[in-house]
Amino acid sequence: MNAPTEKPALPASRLLLGGAVVVAVVILVGGLLRRSEPPPAGPAETAAATQPGETLARIEDAQVVFRRALWRKPQPDDKVVNAIRREWSDGDGVTRWDWYLVVDPGAALKAWLATNPFSLKRVERPREGGASRAPGRPEWFPKSLAGFEVYQGSMGDLVFIRDGSTQRIYLADSGAGFAKAVSMEKKADEP
Repeated sequence: MNAPTEKPALPASRLLLGGAVVVAVVILVGGLLRRSEPPPAGPAETAAATQPGETLARIEDAQVVFRRALWRKPQPDDKVVNAIRREWSDGDGVTRWDWYLVVDPGAALKAWLATNPFSLKRVERPREGGASRAPGRPEWFPKSLAGFEVYQGSMGDLVFIRDGSTQRIYLADSGAGFAKAVSMEKKADEP
């Protein structure tokens, strides 16, 4: 009988090179698999068009929008589902703004809102022309209010819409901007 032939041993440098290639491929494939999907297309911006000389700033940081909308920080059990604030400005400052916020409120936020800090009243549907009914509202903001409780402030466009079955709240507000600074300098023709 013939004796089995032994295969020659691979040099250590070949083993190291092969191992490095395997590790590189694993890292590359793992990185590609973990790469997130591209972000979804943004909300319709039909009302977000700017006037000549105007610029639009979009704020989508949920923490920032929550604080600017509700004048308080979200608590750990508050889940911000969607948030956007838009500010249109010209050379003199902000000329108009709106924000939209969707929150699954935690216990503290529910208790605070139950005190009605914004003096809202229950209405059948929000007033025409407000942010909650504007044509440029985000696609994730409800268009039909069937089955929702709607609360609105007596002044302005502040609207809270509550889904009674999930306790999720949809909030919106808009405004005409901020007052321009008044110059205290006297003009030559003033006394």
